[in-house]
Amino acid sequence: MRVLKIVSFQKLFSFANDFGLISASDGSGELKLDITSSKLDSDDIFVVNEGFTCPHRKVKIPVISQGSGATEDTQRQERVEEDRSIAVEAAVVRIMKARRQLVHQQLVSEVMQQLNFFRPNPKIIKQRIEHLIEREYLERDGENAQLYRYLA
Repeated sequence: MRVLKIVSFQKLFSFANDFGLISASDGSGELKLDITSSKLDSDDIFVVNEGFTCPHRKVKIPVISQGSGATEDTQRQERVEEDRSIAVEAAVVRIMKARRQLVHQQLVSEVMQQLNFFRPNPKIIKQRIEHLIEREYLERDGENAQLYRYLA
């Protein structure tokens, strides 16, 4: 069993109440919390430390993760990557539709200028250009491999 000493009872009560952790309070002045995380035991006791002082203005208390946060983060990251690749493809198509043919370096620089809400990696831009070539939106020039032509 571990004991965590907290600065004020009001802050502890507010914190525990927000997360639905309060299960019982006995007459001894100790607040017992119902903890479902594997890092804390259900018999842990949180006690107010009236003599606590800290030179810092703020005290950081780590938040207990819900367990599925890692999978949600990876799913969110995958969605962001997919959305960004679609945005890169759309920018390439817009630029090529207007210009009809363009050299690789100029196309990459114009895509980076157009996509100012995130900074795409030039490797990603090249991959998306290759994907558009496979889908027959663009083609490479037969004589100059650095030159792209718009097809659609």
